[in-house]
Amino acid sequence: MSLKERIQAIDRRAVLRGMVNVIWAAPVALGLGQFLKFLRFEPPTEQATRFTLGSPGSFTTFPVYLESGQVWLFQDSGGYYAVDAICTHLGCTVYAQPDSSFQCRCHGSQFAADGRVLVGPATVPLRFLQLSWDGGRLVVDRALQVDPSVRLSA
Repeated sequence: MSLKERIQAIDRRAVLRGMVNVIWAAPVALGLGQFLKFLRFEPPTEQATRFTLGSPGSFTTFPVYLESGQVWLFQDSGGYYAVDAICTHLGCTVYAQPDSSFQCRCHGSQFAADGRVLVGPATVPLRFLQLSWDGGRLVVDRALQVDPSVRLSA
């Protein structure tokens, strides 16, 4: 059958059926795309990535949550380290537990002290963020991730 014969064989009903399929398939595809974007949460990028946390003497206990940088600040024998307080699932705040693990109260994700996911729905570990000194004050850079073993000496 030639191309011309095939085109002539397409009747009005086939054209309408094709249009109806496009009409319902397009919103389904768009909705699926948005759903997949929802599942792959990525924290919003901010203009400012460096935040001054303060001088270590101003913190009475560790760990301490510092809202200005959205981090949990810890101190151990190696020095200071900062853990991102933003859950990798959908961006809620995670809370440090007495055993140094973290828990998200929104959807129940749990993270080990080294950031590994213990219980989902999160699938990506928490980030450890770079700390530095600026005139005796701690500064966190949310754009720079470091290995969980990195410490800033006191």
